[in-house]
Amino acid sequence: MSPSDRTRAGYWLLATGYWLLVVNGPAASGQRIAWEALPDHIRAAVEGWLGSPVVSATTQTGGFSPGVASRLVAADGRRVFVKAVCASPNRDAPRFHRREIKIAGALPASAPAPRLLWSMDEGGDGWVVLAFEDVEGRQPVLPWKLDELGRVLDAMVALSESLTPSPLGDDVAESVVNWLNRHGRGWNRLLEDPLPGLDEWTIRHMIDLAKLEGQASTAAKGDTLPLRYARRQRAADA
Repeated sequence: MSPSDRTRAGYWLLATGYWLLVVNGPAASGQRIAWEALPDHIRAAVEGWLGSPVVSATTQTGGFSPGVASRLVAADGRRVFVKAVCASPNRDAPRFHRREIKIAGALPASAPAPRLLWSMDEGGDGWVVLAFEDVEGRQPVLPWKLDELGRVLDAMVALSESLTPSPLGDDVAESVVNWLNRHGRGWNRLLEDPLPGLDEWTIRHMIDLAKLEGQASTAAKGDTLPLRYARRQRAADA
């Protein structure tokens, strides 16, 4: 995709429900739990599914999930990416992972995304575990480089094409329009009742951001299954 094509893709992504905002802020950092800190029975379940003991575990530091996010290598050479959470310290985290199991498990093979290989759910406040294909690569550097941004845009376009029409029903993936109508007023609320200590950038752009937010429901109408949050830590430059 040429630079001019990527510019058009940016507008297209906006028009079909994607919000393209390139920000060179600090890297995200969540409360990760090391693989070794998982309860013995959870590690045993993963290794039982793998059919081989884990000999190496590398924690992935980007992102916000308060749980395990590790690239595992088994004794037989198999590699997988494993995510795991329980209700401590975030009671909402299991719900998000359960939803991810439904969505990732329903994605078509044509989608340019790592396959969900296995999952387990203890129910209630217990552990929820997902095992994905491991993808070799690294996160894009900050500040963004044009060539890496271009590859991310290429991937987003390919993803949207493979997920139109959406392969998931409303019972699995809620309409973005419905979600925005309920929750998509953050900038407008901030404009109506500004918090103390807002930074200069926010104050300068708050009105424009509130206007864009007001157009979000209209822009999001369509039949594509979109990636709602296209954050840097969710991209791998392979």
